[in-house]
Amino acid sequence: MSDEKIISNFISLSKKCYLLSKNDMKISHDIPFVNEYSGEIEIKIVAQTPIYIRNRYIPGEESYKDKSGNNISKLFCHYKGKQYIPGSSIKGMVSNIIDILSYGKLGTKIDPNYIDRVNNIEYKDHISDSLDLTEAIFGTTELKGRASFSHFQAIKTTEANKVETVLMSPAAKENKIGWKNYPIEDSVKPSLKKIGSNEKIITYFNPLGKGTSFKGKLRFHNLRGFELGAILSALSFHNTKESFHNIGMGKSQGYGKILISFQYQELNKLLQSFEEKMNIELFECEEEWHESFYIKKLLEKHSFQNVAQCFSSEDNLYDYYMANKDTIMEKKNKLKQVRDKQIKDKLEVFRKKVSNPRVKITYTLENLSKSVFLAEDEILKIFTKLNIEVSNDNIDYDSILKLVDILMNES
Repeated sequence: MSDEKIISNFISLSKKCYLLSKNDMKISHDIPFVNEYSGEIEIKIVAQTPIYIRNRYIPGEESYKDKSGNNISKLFCHYKGKQYIPGSSIKGMVSNIIDILSYGKLGTKIDPNYIDRVNNIEYKDHISDSLDLTEAIFGTTELKGRASFSHFQAIKTTEANKVETVLMSPAAKENKIGWKNYPIEDSVKPSLKKIGSNEKIITYFNPLGKGTSFKGKLRFHNLRGFELGAILSALSFHNTKESFHNIGMGKSQGYGKILISFQYQELNKLLQSFEEKMNIELFECEEEWHESFYIKKLLEKHSFQNVAQCFSSEDNLYDYYMANKDTIMEKKNKLKQVRDKQIKDKLEVFRKKVSNPRVKITYTLENLSKSVFLAEDEILKIFTKLNIEVSNDNIDYDSILKLVDILMNES
């Protein structure tokens, strides 16, 4: 579990990584999925602590100079005097949560402080070219996204004191890679500015006060149930009661704590669809996703209640699961059968390839693991049982064929 350990202001990377299968990556804007979801959901945000999203610098408005001499606005993001949270800020916040909930890859999202450590073979999927769930939903430079957020206009504002402070960022921890993710705070912490502090490191901003509220929309087109479920799970922390997000500047000091609310008739159905997908893809139906250490710790960072209580109150996901347990398990078993058949078919193709005397390929433990869909340590266990000694750099074909035969019989 050490790879899933939660540290302050940071969530370390899991070795598990969900990447879409080739079939799931067949995404189109023009060809609808069966039972696809398209539409929009109105969302309300209420600030639970003072909140600040910086505006671009406009000459004549209140500003200061940073340590590089650039003019920096002190004002909340606004247009023609009306404050708003940009849709891109909401998307960034939600994407971060989906990355964690779905065991997504770091890819280009990796912090430069950790780039040298991801090349470790244990994390190889995190630098894969395959899509993770966040990329499939919101798009990449080569794939147009199918979900977006509007700007969230302020519909009620309250005042807050102007801030002069020193903002801190999560420090890189030795041998730790992952995502920045700040735990919620009950209130704003005292300013870190001290008398005589270097003016160049002080940040100035004028936040909006607690109770400020915003409204905006989530718009989506041709999403599958588990994809829309992932977004709604990120917005509601999987329907966890009394849970909060944080957004904008000063999160480490308690600024930007927000409560998100929305209504959607099929919420529980879609959350269950997302959860089933995670159970099948990540845990092979052997462990419940929402009971995993990684997910529990994420929810604990964003809720003041015990996570065990999140699934034990009325009209929540736990009740839905218990009421539909037989149907859900039947679906899981059918999907597992489909998955097992797909693996067996691929193993048969691989066996023919290895049996072909004209094929001259050197198999290392790493590429063999990819070819037979089995972790390297599990492969070594099988070879040990067969009393076969193998070289990690060049595994002979006879040993490979014996391994494949065993796996095909187990499938």
